Amino acid sequence: MTGSRGGTTVRSAVVLGGGGFLGRHIGSVFRQAGARTLSVSRSAAASATVRAAALDLSTAPPERLAELLAAERADVVVNAVGRVWGASDAEMEDANARLVRRLAVCLTAMERPPRLIQLGSIHEYGPGTPGTALAEDGEARPDTAYGRTKLLGTHTVLDTVRDHPHVEGVVLRVANALGPGAPRGSLFGSIAHRLAEGARPQIPARPIVAPGPGTGGDEGLPESATVVLTLPALRVCRDFVDVRDVADAVLAAATATAPEVSGRIVNIGSGRPVLVRQLVERLVALSGLPVRIDPAGESGGAGGGAALWQQLDISLAHKLLDWSPRRAPDESLCALLAAA
Repeated sequence: MTGSRGGTTVRSAVVLGGGGFLGRHIGSVFRQAGARTLSVSRSAAASATVRAAALDLSTAPPERLAELLAAERADVVVNAVGRVWGASDAEMEDANARLVRRLAVCLTAMERPPRLIQLGSIHEYGPGTPGTALAEDGEARPDTAYGRTKLLGTHTVLDTVRDHPHVEGVVLRVANALGPGAPRGSLFGSIAHRLAEGARPQIPARPIVAPGPGTGGDEGLPESATVVLTLPALRVCRDFVDVRDVADAVLAAATATAPEVSGRIVNIGSGRPVLVRQLVERLVALSGLPVRIDPAGESGGAGGGAALWQQLDISLAHKLLDWSPRRAPDESLCALLAAA
């Protein structure tokens, strides 16, 4: 398996956090490309198509990680581990920073270490400036524990590659991911599951009609037939990307030649800011259910921080990885609803 530019061959891939939202899709892309793929998570779920290994990555020492990677003869290891929703600051520190340090120690001790692809986050940048896209060479000013701990992981990868020339590593700084399997703890995952719970025979089916500004499309509906969502104002603009497009970007980073990507940060997003409230209303409309959105207050965000504007400059991803997002928001939202 090689990249579209005839880059590095990947015969074996290990996905840490392979049972999670991002990890499942990343593992699937590698398997579809013909790579022998191992999914690693605390409670691994193997199947006829998924090879899996159970390992508590929050405590696994570098030596155990090295044994696993050597046994798999891994060409690439993807760190898709991350904690944000419902996690304490200490838990985020363990998953987002300390694990990366242990992984770095593991790789530096190996004679032929696999390429590391670290999944970073748009929240490492912190608040953006309205009308301006965030580029990789811009200052990172995270304003949340999640953003700060993910940034520590990024620094670990870049420092390791700089100080150890035999280690290859790249950080993909990922926007807010949408699509099938979004966790219940996320904003859109929680709404999709709430809509799925409301999609029962006793609730009348409704045509798919996009709601007007500031409404949930429920005018004139009886109270008993309406799904009620209590949400904050969601007056923030964020960059959203389909989780399957993220997986495609990981594959591109795995197969690109080392001089192109090693030691780099590469933004992975849609490159377009979207008002979160409008995306929520579109999800509701696509569900076909009668829904009333009740305000929970005059302020609120989309999870992961209070930044009012975040938009990624994704030109470097196109240049280095020959990658661009392929899926439109409606495709992501429909897949999210279908999975829920």
